[in-house]
Amino acid sequence: MIPSTGRTLRVVTLLRWLVVGVHTTLVVSAGFVHFTGGRSSAVQRIIFDQPTLFMILDLPVAFFAVSLDHISSPTARAVLFFAMYVLLGGLQWYLIASLIAAMTCGFSRAIPVASRRFRLTLVLGLILVVGGAVSPWTARLTRALRLRGYLPDARPAVAFRGDSGDLRQSVVVPTLDTPIPEGMNAIWCATFQMAWDRLKNDVIGEPVRVANAEDLAHRLNRTSFTGNDLPDASYYAAAGFTKDGIAEKVRREMRRQFGKEPVILEELESESIILAYAYLRASVPFTLPYFENREALLFTDSQGRTTPVSSFGLRPEDHSAYHVLRHQVEVLYCGQEDEKGKPTEFALDLCRDSRPNQVIVACLPKQKTLLEMVRDLDRKAAQPLGEYEWKLGPNSNMLVPNLNWSLSHHFSQLEGADKRLLNEGFESFFIGAAMQTVEFRLERSGVELESEAGVAIRGLTPDFYFDHPFLIVVKKRGAERPFFVMWVDNAELLCKP
Repeated sequence: MIPSTGRTLRVVTLLRWLVVGVHTTLVVSAGFVHFTGGRSSAVQRIIFDQPTLFMILDLPVAFFAVSLDHISSPTARAVLFFAMYVLLGGLQWYLIASLIAAMTCGFSRAIPVASRRFRLTLVLGLILVVGGAVSPWTARLTRALRLRGYLPDARPAVAFRGDSGDLRQSVVVPTLDTPIPEGMNAIWCATFQMAWDRLKNDVIGEPVRVANAEDLAHRLNRTSFTGNDLPDASYYAAAGFTKDGIAEKVRREMRRQFGKEPVILEELESESIILAYAYLRASVPFTLPYFENREALLFTDSQGRTTPVSSFGLRPEDHSAYHVLRHQVEVLYCGQEDEKGKPTEFALDLCRDSRPNQVIVACLPKQKTLLEMVRDLDRKAAQPLGEYEWKLGPNSNMLVPNLNWSLSHHFSQLEGADKRLLNEGFESFFIGAAMQTVEFRLERSGVELESEAGVAIRGLTPDFYFDHPFLIVVKKRGAERPFFVMWVDNAELLCKP
């Protein structure tokens, strides 16, 4: 055998320390991600869910780790545990790398090509070191990129798209105090009220009175919705006469503020004399996306019918993990337990750090109107909780059904030649169209809402499973009133597996 040269020794040394570097960066990075955000990658699942396999890879640690049981502090135990992995595991892999280096290039007769091996080993080693550091973060990086729109995210299947007249178990209500029919979903969005307010304030100059729809007009007139309850730059509303160019003004402002054309305007302006228009686009992106539930969630509606639906959240297999993701949830209310101690009433803020909007989902008793349910939610959420009661427990599960739907709706009770205006100077006018479109999506990454509305005057620590009727409230954080409310009474608008 030919003695090794200085060049070959450099290759051997480099191989040793590259292997040790890969081991160290992998362990340290995986440990850091675990203790700051839970297990989120295949590497971490191997390390933490299958410790026997990982112990075999680092045998010296297996012999010494048992000596840590007497340490009471979890933090001190974790620090010493990972220090053992880095030092003892690093020593083991240094020796293994020495053996591999000796077998491959330490005593080869092809010493003249050692320089090329040196360069190749350097490049491959650096790639491995970087990969060891990045690998545990891949799942979190992927979620962050998807959340910011750099990577496509799988959306839940569309539950419904079309005219509300095709829905059999859902209604769109013009005001929050509109009575909800029994066994029906109820949807309200602020855009129609915003358009009505503009018509009332900017054109008619007083409460709008409508023949044969006096009760609904009265409810719309006594309610108002101001920009104080909406996030900045999320809405637009205007009203005026078509002869004064209101349609062109709406198109121009929508292009300037939102970069899009108003979809319903063409239908509204046909033969209209007065136009009132409102638009709202809002979102609640979760800081960390939740997990898609691979199993169907059985949703039981108010009539006792059970439907399998798709859902997201923290699943049973996520017990005692994903601490930062659990900290993202705030329990606003938890009460009324059944005979097994399971809460039957609860309310959750799905992302306590979201700004400027928040989304609340709540299992509460059904009331006659959405307004009564929102007030019931506000009253119960105002009750003080204990120091730890607001947190989602380490063994708690949370599953929320996916929603993904879009609809267009005509408030037919306001439309028609018999719906003449009774205000002085407008007696010859009637409401030719009163309509609203709503697109809503609630899934693992957050909430997306887009809505248009217009009025045309012519010649809406326990387990927390939302597997039964529940309320969805989307509002500007800190605002008195929400801008979207939905009572989910049945599975018609829930996404199916």
